[in-house]
Amino acid sequence: EHNNKDNEFRSLWITKTFIQCQDEIPSMRRRIPVTDEKNVIYTPFQTAINQIVDKNADVLKIIERLENDPAKSTNDISMNLNGILDAAVMGGIAKYREAFFDGTYLSEYPNETKLVSKFVETLKSQMLIAKNGLDSYDKYSIDALQPHVDHLKACYKKQMIALSEFYKETQKYLQQ
Repeated sequence: EHNNKDNEFRSLWITKTFIQCQDEIPSMRRRIPVTDEKNVIYTPFQTAINQIVDKNADVLKIIERLENDPAKSTNDISMNLNGILDAAVMGGIAKYREAFFDGTYLSEYPNETKLVSKFVETLKSQMLIAKNGLDSYDKYSIDALQPHVDHLKACYKKQMIALSEFYKETQKYLQQ
C-alpha cells in the first residue's frame, strides 16, 4: 500500500530476476528451457545507492562525450547537473535524510546501517563528479547560458554545505 505522503525513496523495493537458459540467447528456437532462476531483492536504501552509482556513471560518460564532442553541445550535462545540484528539481539531500535518516528506517532495518558508509562515499563521489561536470559546463557553455552556470554553482555550494552537515549526522551510524 503506497501512501502519497510517503517518500518515494523509502518505499522503492526492487526485485531483479536473473535466468539461465539451456541455450544461448538469441537462438533460432522459439522457446528455450530455463535451467536456473535467481531473484535478488534490493531494499530501498540499496536501491537509492544503486541509483546514485548509475547516475554517477551516466554523468561521467556525458562529461567524456562533451570533452570529445567537436560541437561541444552542453544540453545533456546541463540537464543532469540540474537534477543533481538543484534541490528544487529532485529534492536534494533532504529527500534521503527524510527517507533513511529520520530515525525510523534504520531502526526498522538495522542491518542496513552497514550501507551508510557506502551511501556517504557514493554521495561524495557524486559531488566530485558534479564539480567536474560543472567545470566542463562552464568551460563549453555559450555566454547566454552563464546565468544558468552561475545558478548551478550557487546550488553546488549550498549542496556542499548541506552535505557537510549531513555527513556529521551520519557519523553515529558509522560507529556502530
